[in-house]
Amino acid sequence: MGLSSDDMQDILIDACGWIAVVEANINIDIALNQILGPHQFWLIPQVKEEIKRLSHDKKKRIFLDLLMAKSNPFIDETIQFTHTDDVLHAISLQRRWPILTVDTKLKRRLSESGLPWIEVKGKKHLAVIETYGSVNKSSSP
Repeated sequence: MGLSSDDMQDILIDACGWIAVVEANINIDIALNQILGPHQFWLIPQVKEEIKRLSHDKKKRIFLDLLMAKSNPFIDETIQFTHTDDVLHAISLQRRWPILTVDTKLKRRLSESGLPWIEVKGKKHLAVIETYGSVNKSSSP
């Protein structure tokens, strides 16, 4: 018997966070299971398009292919923003979902709003960053 979606940690994906995970050769499923348990990824159209633009050559195509295989599409017609960071922030604020990101400006906005994020630390593992910038949990290499 599988877990219900209520038993899983929902995670929003930012393009730079996804690329950082792939480039660091982190097994995201194992790392996130260690720190958060069962999880599911959500992908907004703006991030998909951003990664698609970055994935023109075959070597980088894995970025998008892997992400599409692991994520669920997220579309919310009520969000009036168009900029990727604004949309991610609005969803996180509404649903309290962490965002996988390494974007400094987005992390600052999340911190100011008291929202968590997940980032690549030391190019070796993932860490969940809670409000006030303190590390809550991290995976070991």
